[in-house]
Amino acid sequence: MKRVYNVNIRDFEIDLDYKFFASQTNHYNLKSNWEEHLNLDNKFDDSHFQNNVDLLHRFPNLSLSRDKLAIYAEKSNFKVTRNKELADIVVISNKYLEKSVEKVWCKVYNKDEMINYCDAVINNPNLDKYLYIKKNNNHLGFKKSISDAPEDSIFINAGHYWNSDKENTHHNDIIENLNKHSDRQYVNYFKDIESYKWLLDNQHKIIMDIEVNKLCTADSIKLSKEDFERMEELIGSTDTDNVSIGLTLMSNCNIKESETFISLLFAFYSEHMKRSKVWNQVNFKYLRKEFENYINITPANWGHAYNMLIKMLVKDDILTLYASRYVANKMFIGVLQNNFGIGNKDGVFKISEESLQLRPEIAEKLVNEPEEKLSELVGAGSNNGTIHDNDLPF
Repeated sequence: MKRVYNVNIRDFEIDLDYKFFASQTNHYNLKSNWEEHLNLDNKFDDSHFQNNVDLLHRFPNLSLSRDKLAIYAEKSNFKVTRNKELADIVVISNKYLEKSVEKVWCKVYNKDEMINYCDAVINNPNLDKYLYIKKNNNHLGFKKSISDAPEDSIFINAGHYWNSDKENTHHNDIIENLNKHSDRQYVNYFKDIESYKWLLDNQHKIIMDIEVNKLCTADSIKLSKEDFERMEELIGSTDTDNVSIGLTLMSNCNIKESETFISLLFAFYSEHMKRSKVWNQVNFKYLRKEFENYINITPANWGHAYNMLIKMLVKDDILTLYASRYVANKMFIGVLQNNFGIGNKDGVFKISEESLQLRPEIAEKLVNEPEEKLSELVGAGSNNGTIHDNDLPF
């Protein structure tokens, strides 16, 4: 477990009350990959819950409906306990883990850099008249503490020294040389060492709330095109009760099997969804977390958002023929027709939704829908030698 020490390099001080390292990044909002960080690859399935789990413990800050979990617990014959020590499996969340860490904007040094800095101070004859060294002489103790730290330790310095003491220019030069090799970054470390130790010692029985949610909804209904079109009407309604019904249907469907339709609903109707109280309910918060990249894309009058949406569907491997047609039709109406007046009945140019075509390299990424044979819907080649004769008409 990598340790994090706070240091004050100018005054040769180190806080020996170390923390455990969580992550390091240049971006404040970048989230840690906790599954990888905690080495969570347990792959718990229904069979594991039915045969190996008698007691389950919920950690705080979960996006996991108690009602859904209660139904799954009854099906799998386990109970929920408040005592994590007795539990056969424990559920945690990214939100809980993010709340467990402290984020510090700081200079970051490794052990070798710290020792070299100490040696530079100790061995520099020009520092004989350095008043602080003469009075306190605690740089030797500072070096010993650095030397005693584990090899993979990191040392963080959150201080700023823009107004250097002019009388100590030699020391300032040594600090400046040290900082040339160190960038400021955000370092996350765990505030509660004991809780983190417990997680590390019990990795074998940890499952993320996202995975439990998938198990809880595995037997739910997969959305059909007809379901999607009905939910689109409900969520796009001005009646908040209808919106609430639509969101409830979304949160109770088989999420894994309905990813394409859920993504489209979030992309085009997230602002409508916020009218309903269901938006902030636990059931739906999980869904929001899973599809957060699709929320607030707000495809409206400009083509960029539609391009981004198609690319996101491709990246997630859920771009179906139906979805591509749906997005193209929305783009034709929102961008060409409403924004530029193209395609209107009184327009002078002949153009319609069918004119919009996917580029061949994007059409290659379409995933087959079980009820359709993609080969019958897409041409067999293209003008530039790909396997499609024609681009896809929408």
